[in-house]
Amino acid sequence: MPTTWKLRSILAASAVSLGFALLAGTPAAEARPQYVKEFILKYPDLKPEITKVKNCGVCHGGENGADKMVRNNYGESLMKLLGEINVKDAATIKTAMDKAADEKSATDGKSFGELIKEGKLPGESTAE
Repeated sequence: MPTTWKLRSILAASAVSLGFALLAGTPAAEARPQYVKEFILKYPDLKPEITKVKNCGVCHGGENGADKMVRNNYGESLMKLLGEINVKDAATIKTAMDKAADEKSATDGKSFGELIKEGKLPGESTAE
């Protein structure tokens, strides 16, 4: 009987450990630091604005870009131009940003590039 009890204890402890390992190993969001890095290199004057929205707000929705599952209109445009998720090539990212600058933003009559020239983040809300 003691052998059965030990075996059950080991199996239960193993199952609990495996459960914790699976939960801990699942990331809540995947960071794409290469995008914000290239954005800052391209538009260094916007770095203070980017810092206010904690980097992710350049492309993502929610307060300060907190909702990583939702892209704002600039993030949607950039994703469409990149053509795939998690592009690492800096030249490809820069090309997509150049093209996105010419696209129409949610602000009536302004492109993303025009908003950037005004010192605004391209994906910010039109409601003030």
